[in-house]
Amino acid sequence: MAEFRDSSRVSMVDRLSLPRKEPIKIADEATIQLDDYFVPTHYLDYLDCLLIPHGTIRSRVEKVAKDIATDYRGETIYLLCVLKGGSAFFTDLCEALNKFHAYEGKTYLPHVFDFIKVKSYSGTSSTGQVSITGCDVTKLKGKHVIFVEDIVDTGLTMTKVFEYMREHVEPASVNVATLCEKRTHLSCGFKARYAGFSVPDKFIVGYGMDYNEIYRDLNHIAVINAAGIEKFKDEC
Repeated sequence: MAEFRDSSRVSMVDRLSLPRKEPIKIADEATIQLDDYFVPTHYLDYLDCLLIPHGTIRSRVEKVAKDIATDYRGETIYLLCVLKGGSAFFTDLCEALNKFHAYEGKTYLPHVFDFIKVKSYSGTSSTGQVSITGCDVTKLKGKHVIFVEDIVDTGLTMTKVFEYMREHVEPASVNVATLCEKRTHLSCGFKARYAGFSVPDKFIVGYGMDYNEIYRDLNHIAVINAAGIEKFKDEC
């Protein structure tokens, strides 16, 4: 008979050493017609299709939040929102974390947060060169840190961020919560501990993710089309 262990009594090391829960896979051929959901008129001509509707996103974010709350139960988490793309995911994730904590009636501080900018994109391509600005991460020595990201693409950005954190900050633990992981041959192999969706190798926008600062306000996650790339190529 398997031994039951109260997860609240399992050490942080044991909890974080367990295999990650795999993201929901969105098939390569998956498409949702634009007229199946409400899409703002100003974007209709500049999207190929919807990939993940807003309601599905919100429900999945709640599950990711529950996984985080379970793993870090009893510990304060230091969430670092990677701006600007991670802002929508971050907001909904914090809301869900607060809800779970309130229902449990615990007295410890569930999380605190700050913001960081990590620049690695030019247009539709990851440059491989990373610029990190924002909060003073040196204050996070000995803390449990989770970077909240919109998408892990090649993985080069977070690989470099992890290298910096381990060499210069020495947190108690460092992990990533990302809404999406892209299936691409350009991946360096980096995997987030917490991932909402595994998505095809397409340029996606919406729910905080942009193309030259456009589309962040779109609630759904969608695939940009050639007309959209041309239309907004010189915006920012």
